[in-house]
Amino acid sequence: MNLLHKIKIENIKGKDVFEVTFVDLTANQPNIVVAPSGYGKSTIATAFEAAANGKMKISEKDLYQHNPDNHPKLEVELCGENAGTYVSTDTEGNISRNITLYTINSPLYAKITTRGFGRNVAATADLRVEQVVVYSRIPESLV
Repeated sequence: MNLLHKIKIENIKGKDVFEVTFVDLTANQPNIVVAPSGYGKSTIATAFEAAANGKMKISEKDLYQHNPDNHPKLEVELCGENAGTYVSTDTEGNISRNITLYTINSPLYAKITTRGFGRNVAATADLRVEQVVVYSRIPESLV
């Protein structure tokens, strides 16, 4: 069994350097990341998507400060059978040669509604789902 010990990301989205260490996140299984706004969930998802097929291909809008001189980098440290640190950049695609990365973007989003009642304010929050398209069979264009 492999455990994902650490992820380090550089120059992606709003993070020049972002590092997170995990205690018991099992690799090769679906994992769900739930964290407050601004934590770096979309940064992690963008980095994983960019490194999934070799060298990191990332749009300028997803680079730190939208600066093409900021080169993206993803380091993944595993413990267990495939222990080691694997790195992908815009010039090196080491991660996808050793690890399969796949990101599922959730259609869930939080919505807050506030209402004023004289001098008082009441707020409610709920989770909503973006439009989801369900197919009964795989369309030819997706095969």
